Amino acid sequence: MKNVLLLLADGFDAREANAFINVICWAYLEMEPSTRLSTCGLARQARDSSGLWRSVDHMLGDVDYDRFDALAIPGGSGEYGFCGDGCAERFVEVIRAFHRQGKPIASVRSGALPIAFREGIITSGNASGALDVAFLLLERLTSRAHADDVRQSMGLDD
Repeated sequence: MKNVLLLLADGFDAREANAFINVICWAYLEMEPSTRLSTCGLARQARDSSGLWRSVDHMLGDVDYDRFDALAIPGGSGEYGFCGDGCAERFVEVIRAFHRQGKPIASVRSGALPIAFREGIITSGNASGALDVAFLLLERLTSRAHADDVRQSMGLDD
């Protein structure tokens, strides 16, 4: 089983976070249990870009990063504080830790804003690519055939 950590900053884009949640959790619940997703943030709750509060599974300081095989980061809106949390040194250090260990990092839009490296990062410049990024992450963690099966099971095959 591969474990994915979804890093949520205040102001995260709900559509982008939901792409990771839908794909990774669908693979776990509807297909073989190949992946599992957990959320993490600087506080017990993070506010999304629509103003809704979401509880997180783990606080940043309580996470054993060695337990996770990949990191997923949705972008967000400065209006709801994304640039504060998303650029906080503790937040950035999580990204660096995954990069140092050579673990996949998947990011949508401004989610990877605080990082300069490109190797090992799956990214998209806009929210419309969030599902593609999530499927590429699933493929990297499992296989292309498994990602294609999940895509088909979700009714998203071409």
